[in-house]
Amino acid sequence: MTKVKVVNKKDMRCKLSQWLIVFILMAITIIVLVIYYHYDPRQNVLFPQCIFHNLTGLQCPSCGNQRALYALLHGDFLTAARYNLLFFVTVPYGMALLTTSLFRSQRAQRIRNRLLSWRMVKAYMTIYLIWGLVRNLTDINDILF
Repeated sequence: MTKVKVVNKKDMRCKLSQWLIVFILMAITIIVLVIYYHYDPRQNVLFPQCIFHNLTGLQCPSCGNQRALYALLHGDFLTAARYNLLFFVTVPYGMALLTTSLFRSQRAQRIRNRLLSWRMVKAYMTIYLIWGLVRNLTDINDILF
């Protein structure tokens, strides 16, 4: 005799809304990537400029992320790294946070809890602040590349 699994409507709605959110986020991501592929942030007013850089003349730790994304989408890893080396840390960390937020499994929640642990956030913020100092106090691109 075959057992019939009863599907709870609330669980079904929750799963559908979760997949709808995933779909919408994927669609937005694809649209943004297409825009960044076709339009160079250095030559287009569509993209926001760094307020910190405009006010101080210094580069914030995130300066160059848009240009790095453009270069990366065109397969130019070295140029992307020159624009902002921290981009290669920030994007995977952010993607891991976003991905684990979308799924309700225990494994995803454990990973998310580790990513948001005080130790991990403190490590990321330390790297972020050190990068902001290093890129303004040294000519890091000449040293590394």
